[in-house]
Amino acid sequence: IQNRPHAILELYRDLVSHFHRECFTPEVLLPHVEYIKQLYYQAGPSKKTRSSWNVIISILTSLKFIRKTDNTIAAPRDLYDPNVELFSEFKQESDFPPTQFDSLQWLDFLSLLGLNRKVNSQLWLSFAKSLIEAVNDNEDFGISKRKAILLLANLAEQIRTDDLRPSADFLCQASSLAIVPSLDEKSPSDVLSYIIPDFKMPVRGWNTIKGSVIQLEDHDWELSCLCRPVLPKRFNLSTHLNFDAIIKTFGVCRVTPIIAAENLKELSKILSVCKELPDRGNTLEILHKLQDIFLSHYACINSCEKKDKEKLKELLQTSNCLYILDGQFSFKLVPGSHTVVKRPDLHSCIETVPEYCKSLIKFLDIIGSSSDLTINHCCIFLKTLWHNTRLGEVGLNPNEQSDARRAYDHFVTLSRLIKDPFDRIYQDLHIDNLPLLSEEEKLELATNLILNDAPWYRERLHRTSKCYKFIKTPPKDNFGNPSL
Repeated sequence: IQNRPHAILELYRDLVSHFHRECFTPEVLLPHVEYIKQLYYQAGPSKKTRSSWNVIISILTSLKFIRKTDNTIAAPRDLYDPNVELFSEFKQESDFPPTQFDSLQWLDFLSLLGLNRKVNSQLWLSFAKSLIEAVNDNEDFGISKRKAILLLANLAEQIRTDDLRPSADFLCQASSLAIVPSLDEKSPSDVLSYIIPDFKMPVRGWNTIKGSVIQLEDHDWELSCLCRPVLPKRFNLSTHLNFDAIIKTFGVCRVTPIIAAENLKELSKILSVCKELPDRGNTLEILHKLQDIFLSHYACINSCEKKDKEKLKELLQTSNCLYILDGQFSFKLVPGSHTVVKRPDLHSCIETVPEYCKSLIKFLDIIGSSSDLTINHCCIFLKTLWHNTRLGEVGLNPNEQSDARRAYDHFVTLSRLIKDPFDRIYQDLHIDNLPLLSEEEKLELATNLILNDAPWYRERLHRTSKCYKFIKTPPKDNFGNPSL
């Protein structure tokens, strides 16, 4: 080869045209092909020899000189590179060159002769459909999940690679196939499994790419996995120049404050069944991890745009979604409407917003938290106390009595300042009849109470009706009157 490469090349240019004859078995052909391979790598194509090489390579591409493991013979273009992950998962052993071709030089040369190294759109769709069939035949979930992640990673690579450029029709077909597995990444499922031993992720089974969430940031999985299917991290399109157009074509979603709010609502619902934490020695660590999960939701919601605030309020204002550590080894979830930023007087029902989320002003406004005690809090407290005492049948204990007095005094003082009509406040809080304190400092429904602001009321009331009682004398207003 070193002495007469051009003469040998011209010889093979004439000779290869006869290689398709039946007498040339793979065993006869292989030494010749190996010799041509050496010639190619030692005295490769040049301007003078390019046309000769084109002839030789064209013929070898369709030449069946490889005896496969199943004893059939094949041309390079009929085989697949075993180093391509997707091929190794979906193709049979007989679809790859035998072990004697395992070297990188052989595989590179076979690739020159047509060995399949790229997954085109047609192959990808066939692999996806075979995965769906395998899932329907109850293939082991771990195996199917691995195949699915490879398929999705390859699809993202195809989109990012300019020379492949899959068509819009292919992308539409791909997005409608149920090949997105239910993932189970570490957080929050590990924390929820600790707290609720029989916990199972609510989004299960197999889903389509369309409607799934794409992971762009570190927290995207935990911000969406309880309410939406999530694509694996290997489905990475973030570097694509037309990223927005591509995800629109696919119908995939980014994590938005609204998705985070839906997920937060589901997270709060899941944790509502937890009555006490299992004692396994690392409870405090789990509680702080759970706080971090809630905080990542709050921060995302806090980044919302003005146009989304009403939708977010609709989702969260009735949800027990504010996470509060309750002592050292437990937690509670309360609605935002039951919280204030400043420390309230009504400790038994109205909570202080925890320090870890006090700076998230937009989020606190969305969930209905206030900077200070409002008349709504007083109404909520009195209503809660009424139900806790079995609609007034059970007397108040000293602590409840003290809190009830404070709530009543705040209610009266604040009611003098509000501009909204009371029926609107009652409607917002779903209150038909508010319990207030009577003269005897017992909780009574407001419709059964009369303000004693005239000297003849008491005598007339005692003569005519026993069902009404006098309301506790309100604090005096700015004019010195006990008005209500």
